[in-house]
Amino acid sequence: MLSGGVVDITVTTPYGTSVINSGDQYTYIAVPVVTSISPTSGSTVGGTVVTVTGTNFTGATAVKFGTLAATSFTVNSPTQITATSPAAGSSVVDVTVTTAGGTSATSGADQFSYIVATTWNSADLSGVTLSNGNLTMTGNAAANDGVRSTTFRTSGKYYAEFTGNAVFASGSDGVGVALGSASLTTLASNATGAALVYASVGNIWFNGSYTGVTISNFTTSVVSVALDLGNKRIWFRVAGGNWNGNATYDPATNVGGIDISSIFPGAGAYLAGCVNRVGDATTINPGSSGFAYAIPSGFVAWG
Repeated sequence: MLSGGVVDITVTTPYGTSVINSGDQYTYIAVPVVTSISPTSGSTVGGTVVTVTGTNFTGATAVKFGTLAATSFTVNSPTQITATSPAAGSSVVDVTVTTAGGTSATSGADQFSYIVATTWNSADLSGVTLSNGNLTMTGNAAANDGVRSTTFRTSGKYYAEFTGNAVFASGSDGVGVALGSASLTTLASNATGAALVYASVGNIWFNGSYTGVTISNFTTSVVSVALDLGNKRIWFRVAGGNWNGNATYDPATNVGGIDISSIFPGAGAYLAGCVNRVGDATTINPGSSGFAYAIPSGFVAWG
């Protein structure tokens, strides 16, 4: 079997063989081959941008995650495609590429793992109740309390959003990221072991101290967090406003991030929320319901 190329089709009879000319040429198109993908896992909600590396991708007509078509894909070169994963159940699937030459054979090199989406952790909370599929936490005691997410991250660049209810407005109501070892009963007072923004004013605190950065107060407004564990920086903004309160700051270019290197990534960063009043509530969105604002370039949904 030919791997690709142009051949002449000839016909032979008792009187001879046809003369080769440009009109008899047939092109064999090589079958695409996937040699690696990155990242190799993503959320069941979809939306993970995956770089597919291999050969013979020119003219690709389809990219699939298992039996499901990619939400979108771009052929960057004959050896690279970027594709966005569709939503799927928890599973391991093969990422395949189809061209006029056929569909890539599956192998361990093309496998993508769908991981169940993040929620608040019902086994890692203090003084709060969970609802809405464990996406919403509500204070049930007049004390400093909090909760962490079910998942943590130790490397990479991640984006998530939080939305409070109408009374999520206390100076001790906050959202952000925390270590797994951080005390949930002190997050609301000084963010020890965490990086949080507090609702009443919009002050950003890190590991027990005010950073000097204020964004905007918020209640029902969407709070965005961009966490870069490679550069060890974090950014917050309210309702799509300026990152860390400055129009020139941008997670995509690693400008203006708050230095969190003294404790992160450590044993891992969890999404976290805290309250100190009954009824104060916030809902986590790791990407499970679509984001209100665009993810910074180079970042991915927390998932």
